[in-house]
Parts: sequence; structure tokens; C-alpha cells
Amino acid sequence: MPTPTRGEPSKNRSFQPTPLRLTPSQQEVRLGTKFKHLMRALADDGEGLSLREDPSSIAPERALVMEVAESIEDFHALVSKTKGLEYLIDEDFEFEPKEDFAIIDTRQGREGKFRLDKPISGKAYIAMPNIQALKELLGLWRVWQEGGGFPRGLTTWRTLFESLRDIRPWSINDRIVDDAIAYWDGQLLNGQSGMQRIEVELWYFESLQKRRISYREFEQSVEEVGGSVISHKVINEIRYEGALIDVPLSELRNLIQRRGTRLATCDSIMYISPQSSVDIGQDAQESVERSSTRSLPQAGTSPIAALFDSVPIQRHDLLINRIDFDDPEDLDAMSVVGIRNHSTKMASLIIHGDLNLKQNPISRTLHTRPIMYSPNGQDDMPVENRLFVDTVYGAVLRMKEGEGDNSPTAPSVFIVNFSIGIKTRPFRGNVSPLARLLDYLADRYNILFLVSAGNILGPLELKTNLSWIQFEDSDPETRQRIVLHTLNESKAYRTLLSPAEALNVITVGSWYADHTDAISSGKLSPYTENGFPNVTSRLGLGYKRIIKPDIHMPGGRESLQLKSTISSSPQVLPSTIGCGLSCATGDPSASGLLNRVGLVSGTSAATALATHAAHQIFEAITDTDNGLLYSNIDSQFYAVVIKTLLIHRARWGNYVAELESFIGPWGQGKYVQRRDNIARLVGYGLASIGEAQSCDPHRATLVGCGVISAGGVDIHRIPLPICLSNTTVHRTLTVTVAWMSPVNFGHQEYRRAKLEISPDEALDDSAGVSRAKIQPSDKSVPRGTIFHCRYEGSKAASFDDDGYVSFRIVCRPQAGGLDERIRYGIAVSIESAEGVPVYQEVRSRLAVPVVGRRMQSSEP
Repeated sequence: MPTPTRGEPSKNRSFQPTPLRLTPSQQEVRLGTKFKHLMRALADDGEGLSLREDPSSIAPERALVMEVAESIEDFHALVSKTKGLEYLIDEDFEFEPKEDFAIIDTRQGREGKFRLDKPISGKAYIAMPNIQALKELLGLWRVWQEGGGFPRGLTTWRTLFESLRDIRPWSINDRIVDDAIAYWDGQLLNGQSGMQRIEVELWYFESLQKRRISYREFEQSVEEVGGSVISHKVINEIRYEGALIDVPLSELRNLIQRRGTRLATCDSIMYISPQSSVDIGQDAQESVERSSTRSLPQAGTSPIAALFDSVPIQRHDLLINRIDFDDPEDLDAMSVVGIRNHSTKMASLIIHGDLNLKQNPISRTLHTRPIMYSPNGQDDMPVENRLFVDTVYGAVLRMKEGEGDNSPTAPSVFIVNFSIGIKTRPFRGNVSPLARLLDYLADRYNILFLVSAGNILGPLELKTNLSWIQFEDSDPETRQRIVLHTLNESKAYRTLLSPAEALNVITVGSWYADHTDAISSGKLSPYTENGFPNVTSRLGLGYKRIIKPDIHMPGGRESLQLKSTISSSPQVLPSTIGCGLSCATGDPSASGLLNRVGLVSGTSAATALATHAAHQIFEAITDTDNGLLYSNIDSQFYAVVIKTLLIHRARWGNYVAELESFIGPWGQGKYVQRRDNIARLVGYGLASIGEAQSCDPHRATLVGCGVISAGGVDIHRIPLPICLSNTTVHRTLTVTVAWMSPVNFGHQEYRRAKLEISPDEALDDSAGVSRAKIQPSDKSVPRGTIFHCRYEGSKAASFDDDGYVSFRIVCRPQAGGLDERIRYGIAVSIESAEGVPVYQEVRSRLAVPVVGRRMQSSEP
């Protein structure tokens, strides 16, 4: 792609919905009792001791939750101006409207009325007050109630009071979420006994002294219930402090019942949850022998991809001499060889792809770092006595910076496969510590993390009035509609597993596709064709409604089988028998065979396939024999360019028309929400890796990269093929930009770098195209760190400006400012009907040399 030019930034125009505002008298009726109780308590006890005696009261040094029915602009700055108040976190939430608290209707003929049909989105801001902050908060409340003026810099408190739905302390219900209780209930049903290992996330404070005081209070609460601290970790870079603790079984039962024990009410604790337990999907167990394949990788090359998983069978015929193995904790010695299935399969898929396709293996070794192991024949699990987030953090630091006096183990790696989900941490609106860690590491080290969306393997109750027999006898179109309707209706319970909600990663879902034989007898196909995600693949969206999963990859044609007909509707279970991707596997017979292959399905397999694809794309664009432009691209752009190209050829198919027929909501103003609900299921769609690696005569793909600072503007001019000028031949223009954003873990916006991408002129006139209808909404696409948009049309446009279109990239700071330069990748594809010489004409206009040239930034 030609080097961009600099431009002047345009004004940032954004639509603000009608705010929810209540009067002082209305809020006095709703919340006055809470403030009066606080006033009396402070009057009775100058140090607020009487408040601390009641765990349900608002008290000094107790997390204060303010549920606000809108987003307060720069709440972090407001807190910093309020003495004694420390911002902690915020969470999105949604609640049903009431007569006294609803959005004001702006529709024609209904102006000024309440909209009781529209849920209200808001923010729960959590801050820690001391006695001075509580007094100031009460003073501001009184000023507002009496109609007085606010002190300079604190006027935003007026907006907060007008939109305040509730004010309360962080409670046991916040500290112990329903998902944790459900998991523990299942453990007790399985006969758990003795001391129980649980995980605790503490409130993070900037002050080291305050952290020490808080940790001592936490330790005392653990000792009081008869427990002990096993591991403790602070990661300042992501504002994280956590611990693994052992507690008696009796205390676990107290937590399940949310009884107010010393541990459950400890004000130092943010969350109490089960120890991180991993989801790696469900593998078919059968395997067969295959002929030996002992070819060596290309000599003299450093790995660019890493696998963070469990211990693989290194001497398997398909892996031998292809693994760069680093095992500082000697997990290899503690893992049973015969059941090393997951990591062996993931390594095989990354190196060879699906064996059924007989592709060439990647040309470099695969750096493999076990962060799990399989002790005594058990399933893969993290190291018991260490926080999993600490294990991952240490693994990346060792790989990129070294450990102690040792050099980095694989500094050339910029792609990391993470086919692991934390099944004890489904996404519930806030970013998990592990996702925060990956976001930080991706930006710091220019790493593209490929993360599995997670699997959900339990029974699925079909939303239908049909019996199982009637469902079996239905035509394929009816069955497909029932399955898709069921997935949509149960989306609240099928959310991503940590760390799939991360901002900077590519999250991969599992698509109903493979190259195996037909569906096994006795099983039912859920779909009519290879058109939708697998039933087991977890759904988005991500944090702040970012489109997730980003892409889908083939993950096996998983079928359905009956589980139960006891409930009103049939319950089905996903079946992986006879489907999936072919790969190396372990030897369940324990006979020591090292040449067995089997099948694997699910999001883990799809993610490994995406990593193989990322490696293939890198090899394609840096192949000097082909004379391509990027043969010597600066390594700082590797991750963002590959991220761009992995997304670039993903798209929604015609199946979206069927989804829109039953996925709501419908009506005026519901378009974005409806498109978001479709994106929960399909993300940006199925990635077409073959198209991302090459061009056809009727398609040209231009690839570029650059760096941009806050307020900066890059303008990319894209040459159009003259063969499309003044013709009605259908054409498509696809634009993808990807970047890694720094994040601010102490700010509600989180993302610090927002890149806005827009055409400099109306594409309808300049290129004969307009924004395609079948894709995510234009409001959804800019939320994350990927901009991906398709334009199409067949208007006979006369190409102006010598046949160029221009796209403007603007960098806008968020989350408290931006002082870093942002690396980004950009890809633009122009395509038309077969027989139209798009590629040759674009190449000629660019005068692409035979030898690659170094990409240049628009900045000095």
C-alpha cells in the first residue's frame, strides 16, 4: 500500500441519547432514607465506627457502589477531585424501567412520555471512601437537595445525583457471584471433602501502604475461619492483587449460602471464586495409527508462534523435531504420557493444520510452554499452588525478557495460541484479571494472542413445542431454526470464558465445518449446511459490547443426540463422535505408540487452526521468492498486520437473512441491538484464510501499516482499477484496520486508543459502492481494536482523482489520555466478477517492484 499522507483531524461528533434525570424531590423519595441513615450514623460517631458494625451499611473503607442510569463522562477525574474517595472499578448493568425511572420518549407523537418498553443501560461505579469522603458526599447531596451551587470541579455530582438509581455498599451478593455458587454446588455433589482451595481477588489500591493494611485485614479474615493463604500475587501493571487460599469445607458451605462470616464480609475482598479451572473442550477418544512422518522443519529459523497449553507428546511422529520445548517447572515429569491429548492435538493443528487437507507444515519450530499438566491420569489442570494469572504472566516474561540471569527463551515469537478458557470465570460484564493481563502483554510486547471463545458442553433444552420424535422427523430447515432460536434465547447463559473478552486479542469461535465423512448414525445434524457456529461454541459480545468472537474457524460438524425428555421440551447433548479436525493424538491403550492420529473439535481446535493460518499468512507475505511488498517489514508491525489479515476475509453470509427473521428486537431504533445479537452468534463470520493469503485475477489486496499518535490523521489513497470505471459490474471494497491499544485499568473507558476509519468522500459517487447491508452495524464496529467494513455496489461511477479513493484514520485518546504512538495494520481488497482484470490493473498503478521494500511510517 502506498505510504499515507498526514491530514487534519475532523471534529468528533457523537450522538448522545436523551439522559435520564430525576429532580431532587424525586430522588429524596427514592434514596432519602439511605442518606438520612448515613447522616445519623456519622453524627453519632465521628469516626464512622457504628457504620462498620453493620456489613450492609455505607461505611468508611468499604467499597461504595453507585448505580447510575447513564455513563458519567470521566468519572475517574470526578473522583480524583473529591477528597478521600478512591476509584476502584466500574461495571455495565441493565435494568427494567419504572414509571419514575425510564427513558424519555423522543418519537414523533410520543414526545416527553416514558418508554417502559426499553431497558435502561447504566454504570455501577465502585469507589472506596474514607470518613472525609462520606462527609463530603453528604454535603454535596444536601447542596443539591437545597438547590445550591456546587464547588468548582464537582458539578458533575449533580448529573450523578439526577441519574442515581441506587447507592449501597459492595455486598456479599457482589463478592460471591451466582456462577461460583453453582460450581461449588456441583463440587459438593461430587463428594468433595477436607480443605477447599478457592481464589480471591482483592481490591487494588495505588498506595503500597494501603495495600499492606488491606492484605493484613484479609489474612486475619482467612485465619479467623480456619483457613490459610497458599499463594499471593500483586501485578501492578494490571492493577491486580489476588490470592489462593484453603478454607474448611464448613466455610465453603457458608459461602454457598452467602452467610455473613468474617471472610464473606471482609471489606478487602472484591471477589471470592473457585480456583481457576480450565475448559479445553471435549475430544473424541478413538484414534488410529498412521504411517511415519519424520520431516524436519526448515533449519536456521526462529519460532514466531508459541503454544501455551499442557505437555505434548514431543516424540510423536508428527511433532518430533518440530517442537521448541521450554519447561522450567518440569511439568513433563509430572504428566502421564498416554493422556497428553489436548496439547498434542493443538501442536499438531498449529504445525500441520487439519491432516485431512494434506497441507504443508509451517516452516519453523513451534515454541511450546506448558502452563498446565495432567497428574496421575487426571485431566489437564493448572499448577495447584499458584494463581493461573501469575503462571501466564511469568511464562510471557520468560519468553520475551528472560528470567533471572537467563536470556529470553523465544524473543522472536509474536503469535501465541491460547486454546484455554477459565470455566470458573464466564464473562459477566467486567474484564477478568487474565483478560486484562493479555491486553497489557499484547500491547507491551507486540503479541497477537489467539484465544478460544470457550465451549459449553452441557445439555441444551430446545425451545420448541415439538417432542424429540417430532424434532427428529422435522425437515432440516425446521430443525436448524429451532436450534438457532434456542441458542439466541439462552445467550445470557452461554457467554465467553475468560480471557476471551479481552480487547486486544482475536477470539475464535468454532464453526460447523470439517472434512470428515457423513454424520454418524443415530445422531442428528443441527444445521442444513456448513453455515453456523457449533452448538458448543460460546457466544459474545465482549466488554463494552465489542464484537466477539472476532472470527470463526472450522471446528468439526458436531451433531446432536437426545439426553432427556423429562422436561417439557427435549434436552439434547452435542456429540463429537466421528467429526472434527484430524491431528496427532495420544495413545489411550498405553502401548507407547507415537504415530496415532485422531479427531478433535470445538473452539480449542478452531483456535489452533487460526494459529496455523496466521503462520501461513506470515510466510506468504514475507516470501522473498514471490517478490512481495512485505519481505522486509519491520518486526514491530508483525502482530498488527497478521491480526488485520486474519480478520480481513471474514464476512457474514446469506444466512444472516434467516437469523434476522427471528433474532430481535424489532422496531424503530432497534437495528443496532438486533445486529449486535446476530454478532453474538457469528462475530465477523467465518474467516477465509485462502483468500487472505493470495490474490486472484479479479481481486487485489493492498496491505500497509503505520504508527499514529493522539490527534494524528493518516490518509491512505487506494488506486482503483480503471476497468471498473463507468461500468455496472458489481464490485466490493473491503477495509480492515487492526491495532493494539494501551489500556487504563483505572478508568471506565479502559481502551486508551480509539482509531476511527472513514472514507474521505462519498464512495457511492467515487467508486460506485456503499456500505454493505449484511454485516455488523456501523455503531458496533468501532468499539474494539478492529475496524472491518465491506462496501459493495454496481453503480456506474466515473472515477475522479485519477481513480483513487481515500480512507482517513484518526487516532483519538480515551481513558485519561494517550502518550504512546499506536502501531496499526491496514488491508484493503478490491474485487469484482471473474474475468475483470482487477489485480493486474491495481498492481500496474502501484508499480509494485519485484523486490520487497520496507514500509515507512507517516511520522518521522
